[in-house]
Amino acid sequence: MVTDFTIFRSVEFGVDGIDEVVTGLNFNSSTSKSPSFQYCYVTIPLVGLPMNKKVDIAEKMPGADANLFRLSRGVADEVGTTIGVLQRAQRLCQFVD
Repeated sequence: MVTDFTIFRSVEFGVDGIDEVVTGLNFNSSTSKSPSFQYCYVTIPLVGLPMNKKVDIAEKMPGADANLFRLSRGVADEVGTTIGVLQRAQRLCQFVD
């Protein structure tokens, strides 16, 4: 039996309600030497609602450079921040090779 697992790394951010930038490193098994897929996101509390909005900001496939997602004004407006703030968050993603 194989059990996939994810290691999460986070970096404090503290801008526009974004407390941290989180990078998830997915591994196919406990003996895997490198991640099979990596992703990065931020969560932002939604005003007046008891939940957060997750915004995916980047990903990395094995052997490839990180793919920083194109961020739209609509997404930034939806969560009450700016494209510039989300781009700053992208630079804090903790991908490994």
